[in-house]
Amino acid sequence: MPQYNRCKKHLARLVAQKKQEPPPLANDSSSSSESEINLTDSEADFDIPKNAFEELMAEFKSNAKPTVLSYIRGHDSCRKTKYRYKKAKEELMRDAETCQKITTFFMTTPTPTQSSQLLDIGTEFQKQKTCREDAIAPLKKLLESKTSNLVGQDRTRHFAVLHFLYLQKYQPWKTRQELALTTANSLNKGKHVAEKIITWECSWINNRIIPEGRQGRHEKISSWFNDENVMLAVREHIAGYGEGKWFLNQESFD
Repeated sequence: MPQYNRCKKHLARLVAQKKQEPPPLANDSSSSSESEINLTDSEADFDIPKNAFEELMAEFKSNAKPTVLSYIRGHDSCRKTKYRYKKAKEELMRDAETCQKITTFFMTTPTPTQSSQLLDIGTEFQKQKTCREDAIAPLKKLLESKTSNLVGQDRTRHFAVLHFLYLQKYQPWKTRQELALTTANSLNKGKHVAEKIITWECSWINNRIIPEGRQGRHEKISSWFNDENVMLAVREHIAGYGEGKWFLNQESFD
């Protein structure tokens, strides 16, 4: 095939140039028949290299010339791009000044002042923990006592404080607000009762007293006889009839 012969001639020329040898002479005659291939003597003795593609690419790269146009800037950025990069860098530097350094997140040797502060915090925490644990036993004893007068809302308050103390003992990783809200939710109450439970707990730890509940103990109906003007009118009416001879008449108050 003519195309195959031309490829072989080209490869032979490349190898000859590489070895600095004159290219072999090849016969230009080729058969027009597609079933037969006529090779010259020089082509028959020539070995086709296995890396023919690499040879072609090497020749292309050696002869290729870069195309440089007048409007191509190259690797350097324009003035506006440089200005934008500079502004972004300055903004990052300003933000970095207000941030903590990464070294602050690693453990360092505390100073004597910091050591004393940590020791005081640990001592105070242990003291509070001991006070809470000491307050559990008397409160539990009071609730189990048969002679106590705790009923209704007062007994519920004591139970809530005891539950709150137990939660702090067995779940120390949670905050007091979270545990108080958990206790209030167990009583079907909300945030207001949770704040009251914390207050009742402090009162019990310090004074061993929980304030009594006043729910239902306020007067909802006021009597007329508690009004000062009504009392004066009644006294005048009684004094007008004399001692032992008075009676209430609605027309007298009109």
